[in-house]
Amino acid sequence: MQEYLELTLITLESLSEQAGKPIDHASYLASLISASNQGYLFEYRKKQQLLGYFTVEKIEAQHWFVPMFVIHPNHRSKEVFAALMTQFIQFIEDNQVATLISHALKNNSPSLKFHKRLGFRIIRENQIAFELKLEINDAIKNKWCSIFALRIDVHD
Repeated sequence: MQEYLELTLITLESLSEQAGKPIDHASYLASLISASNQGYLFEYRKKQQLLGYFTVEKIEAQHWFVPMFVIHPNHRSKEVFAALMTQFIQFIEDNQVATLISHALKNNSPSLKFHKRLGFRIIRENQIAFELKLEINDAIKNKWCSIFALRIDVHD
C-alpha cells in the first residue's frame, strides 16, 4: 500500500497543504487497505510501475463514493486515463451504479476539469473543496465511451 500512498503524495501533497488540509498518511493508508480488502482498488501499471489508481466506497445500494482517482503527473496520457476509465466503466456496469459522489479541492484545477469533462456537477462546497455528483445514464456512458473510445475495449 505504500506505493499507492507515495503516488498520492506526489500528486496531491502540495495541493493539500496549500488548501490547508495536509494529507493524513495513516488515514489514507487505512482507506487504501480497506478498499483493497473489499476489491475496490483499481490500478494501471506499465512495466510494473504504478501510474494511476482509483478507489470506490459503497454509500448505499447503487450510490458510490470515489475517494481517490490518482494519476502520476508525468503520465497523464490518453492511454492511462483510458485504461483506468475502462475499469471504472466496467465497475459501474457490474454494480449497476446509479450515482457517483466525489470531492475535489478547489485549488486542484486538473481534478475539477476532469470531473467537469465526465459530467459531474457541484452540489456542495466548503472553504477548501467541492462535493460533486454524477447521475449515471446512457448519455453519460456514451459520452465516456466517445472520450475514451481508442482504449475502451482493450481489456475485454
